[in-house]
Amino acid sequence: MLVNAVACAKIFRRTFWDAQALEFPAVLLAGDQIVTARAYRDANGIDICDTVAYNWRRMESSISQGQVTPQAVHARFDAIDAVLELLADLPDVRAERALQYLRYNVPNSTLKLERADDAYLDALFERVPRVVEAAPADRYAAEVPAQHRGAQCLAGGGRPGRCVEVRAGRGDAARDAFEPRHAGGNDGSAAGSGCRPGPR
Repeated sequence: MLVNAVACAKIFRRTFWDAQALEFPAVLLAGDQIVTARAYRDANGIDICDTVAYNWRRMESSISQGQVTPQAVHARFDAIDAVLELLADLPDVRAERALQYLRYNVPNSTLKLERADDAYLDALFERVPRVVEAAPADRYAAEVPAQHRGAQCLAGGGRPGRCVEVRAGRGDAARDAFEPRHAGGNDGSAAGSGCRPGPR
């Protein structure tokens, strides 16, 4: 239910919705994240139906999928931070949700790097580390695919050596990779497509 957080894939009992005072926040995007998380936390039970009742398609003009802007990054990560805070009293669920974000939602942002400008990269650099820190290091190394860990490292201006460690599965290296990034590297080279190297 939390992985597929979009509200259009859910049916709520009106009595439950009203009793929990659920409402969608007025945000740029990802407003359904906190609603679904609250419903998951507070519901007495959840029924899962395998009937396909709603289809949607990805479009470049999509508000939720097509924007490669720092505002979109901050909106997505505001929602992520809010959900992780909401789940603070459920540490196992919170850890699982952080890993889900790192497997699915965060790559949705890092895979757009070829179309990103410096403001977009700066927003990623600011926001990604908090989600990495919320995930257990051993599970992060074991469960988040290497290509996503590498992209998360590079999005933070990670040093090449650290990126190799992250790819090799040394979970603690992910945290070290996200250190303050200065404009440009010492040698002026690029750390990857659309990425600026951090201090060495």
